[in-house]
Amino acid sequence: MLVPTTFIAFVEILTLSGLLPAIVQVVKVQDLLHGIGLVSAVGGAFLASGAPDLRRLVVYSVISNLGAALVGIATLSGPGIIGALASVIVTGASASGQLLAAGTLERRAAPERPTASRAPLAALAFVVCGFAMIGAPPLLGFPGRFFMELIAYQFAPFTGTALVAATLLLIVGQLRAVIALFGAGVARWTIESRPVAGLIGVAIFSALLVGGILPNGFLVPIAAFAEEFLRALRPL
Repeated sequence: MLVPTTFIAFVEILTLSGLLPAIVQVVKVQDLLHGIGLVSAVGGAFLASGAPDLRRLVVYSVISNLGAALVGIATLSGPGIIGALASVIVTGASASGQLLAAGTLERRAAPERPTASRAPLAALAFVVCGFAMIGAPPLLGFPGRFFMELIAYQFAPFTGTALVAATLLLIVGQLRAVIALFGAGVARWTIESRPVAGLIGVAIFSALLVGGILPNGFLVPIAAFAEEFLRALRPL
C-alpha cells in the first residue's frame, strides 16, 4: 500500500526543496514506473488467475493492483494519481478482509480444501471483499480503477489494453475462488462459533458500498493532494 504513496511524498519533498531537477529526470521516472507497474499489473493478474490457494490469490491480486497504481502515477495526471491512490486504499482494505477470511477457512477445513460448508460467513466475506478487489461497481474500488484505465488509454492504447486484460484475469481468479468455495454445494451449513472474519468482511464491504454510492467524501481529499502534487511538478 505504501509504495505509490511513498513515491509521491518523496518526489514532492525533493521538488519543493529544489533538489529534484539535479538528481533525476521526471521523464525517466515516468518510464521506470510505467514499465514496473505494467509488468506487475499483468504478471500479478496472470498468477492470480491460476492461484492454487486463497492466500496466493489475494497476494497476487494485491501485486497486480499495486502495479496498476504505479501505472496511474506514471501518467502524472490528476485522474491517474486519484485513481492510483484510491485503488491502493481499497486494495488494502479488501485484501485485509480476504486474508482474514482465508485464514479462517483454511483452519476450519484443514487438512481438506477450504469450502463454504465449514465457515459460510468467512466464505461470504472472502467473496464480497473479492468484488472490491477487482473494482466491481457500485463499490468504492470502481472509480479508482475506471480513472486508471481511462487515463492509461490516453497515455498509450497498449497500456490501457493491458490494464483491462489484468482486470479480466483478476475476475477469473476471483470467480475460481467462488466456485471452489460454493461450487460443490453445501449439504449442511455449520456457522462459525466466533464469526470474526465474517463480521469484519461485512463491515469492510458495507463501508466500500457506502463509499461507492457517495464517493465525494473519499475522492475529494485525494483530488486535492493530486492537484498540489502536480502543481509542485509543473516547473519541471
